[in-house]
Amino acid sequence: GAEVHAYWENRNLLGAGEWLRAQATLGQTDQELDVSFRKPDIFVPRLALLANTNASSKHTDAYDSDSLSAGTGLEYGFTDRVIGTFGIAYRYADIKEEDEETYGLVSFPGTIDWDFSDDLLDPSTGGRVKLFGAPYFDTLGTGTRFYKTQLTHSRYFSVLDEKRLVLALRGSLGAMDGASREDIPADERFYSGGGGSVRGIGYQLAGPLDDDDNPLGGRSLAEFSIELRSRFTDSIGGVAFLDGGNVFDNAVPDFEEPLRLGTGAGLRYITPIGPLRFDVGVPVDRRRGVDDAYQVYISIGQAF
Repeated sequence: GAEVHAYWENRNLLGAGEWLRAQATLGQTDQELDVSFRKPDIFVPRLALLANTNASSKHTDAYDSDSLSAGTGLEYGFTDRVIGTFGIAYRYADIKEEDEETYGLVSFPGTIDWDFSDDLLDPSTGGRVKLFGAPYFDTLGTGTRFYKTQLTHSRYFSVLDEKRLVLALRGSLGAMDGASREDIPADERFYSGGGGSVRGIGYQLAGPLDDDDNPLGGRSLAEFSIELRSRFTDSIGGVAFLDGGNVFDNAVPDFEEPLRLGTGAGLRYITPIGPLRFDVGVPVDRRRGVDDAYQVYISIGQAF
């Protein structure tokens, strides 16, 4: 559905490059307020202090979730293009699936980001790699403990000069271990389907469903995207794409189960802040009563 973001940002809060950002999200399924702070070059160059607070309310076919969270951590730039983070976070969440559960999750998230693309907003060569991992421990009596990790890689190949034809590829793998699917909070499980993963498949619907065709989520994830991007003029472009993905109950992806596929085409209007995107996707193997005949996506920026 529709979603609107608004933010206020100060990039030099105390005179030494401190960055403070407050962002509000108002959407049909997601309402969120997020405040982030970053102080660079603490103790040594390239080492930054991070802090974040968040309040969110999400309502999807899979679950309803209301949560408050706070976290702090450190960010280190190994190079200008390779950045690592590590921190501690706490999230209090009230989650309603079939039953209502309350969790107090302590986590220790870490990430490695490597961006070797040529353009942040509209890349044509190079690529990006992101690795995320975190252990989670519930403090409110359920005894839930699990570990979550995800690796996502995107690559871009300029087939013709001046970005006239670009082949873009994306793959993502995720895994969770330490607890069964039912014991993992519903809003921490993996989901696939929708504009950020498998276009043509409904939001969160590329995976196991319950008897009412609501998504259950899973403990592992596998996704891919292939997109051919062309420029007709300096400001108008088009794409053709094939996306695939699924989530699985196993702790690692089970490739014996088929991926849900979506395909389609779209238009791009190139602006100084990135492309305006209009995509139409259709499911390759439509499930009656589950998949719509087509899905429409309107957003800012390339799909990946």
